[in-house]
Amino acid sequence: MNKPVFIGIDPGTTTAYAVISTDGDILEIFSHKNLGINNIIKKISKYNILAIGTDVKTIPKTIEKISSVLNIKIIKPEKDMSKNFKKTSTKKFISKKDIKIKNDHERDALSASIFTYKHFKPLINKTKKELLNIGKSKLFNKVIKGMIYGKNINTILNELESIKIKQTKEKREKQPKERTLLINKINDLKNIITTLNTKIKEQDKIIKKINKQKQPIKINDEKLKRLLRLKDERIKAMDSKIKEKENKIDLLKKEIKNIYDSVKLIDKDNIIASRITKDNINDIKNKTINNILLLDINKSHINSKTIELLNKKIEEDSIKVIVKNKDVYNILKRNKIDSIIIKDIKKEFNGFAIIEKTRIE
Repeated sequence: MNKPVFIGIDPGTTTAYAVISTDGDILEIFSHKNLGINNIIKKISKYNILAIGTDVKTIPKTIEKISSVLNIKIIKPEKDMSKNFKKTSTKKFISKKDIKIKNDHERDALSASIFTYKHFKPLINKTKKELLNIGKSKLFNKVIKGMIYGKNINTILNELESIKIKQTKEKREKQPKERTLLINKINDLKNIITTLNTKIKEQDKIIKKINKQKQPIKINDEKLKRLLRLKDERIKAMDSKIKEKENKIDLLKKEIKNIYDSVKLIDKDNIIASRITKDNINDIKNKTINNILLLDINKSHINSKTIELLNKKIEEDSIKVIVKNKDVYNILKRNKIDSIIIKDIKKEFNGFAIIEKTRIE
């Protein structure tokens, strides 16, 4: 789940918004002319928004519409914030952060998000403390939204437990499908092996036939000598092809064993995911199992097209992205793509990966 955030919006000819996490980190400040409600919603929908803030007492219609579409509550001040107040509050908040405000619209939006964050800060601290006391701090991101909307923490935890039980049941029901996917791949590989073995047998027959035709006689005829040389060369070429096919069979058998071993790993503690490497990186849009994508690549393989494909996949399927190194993680972070670093993947093979569920929950 994405980190929960508060968003302050300053609508107008130039619209600005600012995003602050429940830890008080400024995640984004953005402004643009003639943005329009639909574009604002599209841009901020990637966040797990807890509440929208405004810097004025009378809620602007744009914010009301956004709130209605996204079903998110609005936090407003008791009176319009003064320019001096906004300047002072934003300056103090970003004093130790490497943040630049481009214009007054961004300052107004940031003021609104700071106000909203501070409004809920006591509740955030209370929720963190209660979860810490019962050893469930990891559930904060899932619990805080319910708390903000007035639910009791025990009620939320019970609901989460019910959801978890339901999801576990669904995953167990889904596991046979995952196994079927792998078994189908095994069968495909077995068919390839059968075909290769058939070709090897055919080539063996041809070699035996050629060998029978070779007689240990004294050869004076140059034409006959040339024909026999060609036969020898043909036999060597076929031997080479047979060896090549036998090597391919060995590789396929190893892949089958790998898949069999992986099938055994799919249980309540592990889950199968799609694995993207440098060889199939452009096929991201067609690769997702369980909405989990392992990017087994390095930073040199990431370009604007990769980022575009990932953003589109996240928007369409709400996938979780897993990476294996910090350089890739940092590049994705700079492009506003959330990911999880897991260096020790349980098992990897062509197109698939087995990951411990606890690492991604």
